[in-house]
Amino acid sequence: MAKYYLLGRINQEYITGMLQDPNQDRSAAVKKACDALGLTFHSLEFTRGNYDVVCICDAPDFESVLALKTTVMRGGAMAGMDVVEVFDFNAYANKTAGATNNYTAPQG
Repeated sequence: MAKYYLLGRINQEYITGMLQDPNQDRSAAVKKACDALGLTFHSLEFTRGNYDVVCICDAPDFESVLALKTTVMRGGAMAGMDVVEVFDFNAYANKTAGATNNYTAPQG
């Protein structure tokens, strides 16, 4: 399983809903969606900056986390959401070094 960060921006509908029930636990709804999709939910955090919400989860593949994004976006309370996948930098660097050593650039 790979780790993913879903970075969201809330909209006015989200703010309106939170003001109607400021004690609601939004992480419970996200965890339920993660469980239904076979993802491991780690946390849902509200943040300051370019993103209002960060969800951290593990997923077996990108399609599963994309399904989570689509599910949340379909709810209508998010203005946008980006998905960031964590990767193994050393594995990448080793593959790149191997490919680079065996690659001949075209002569022009």
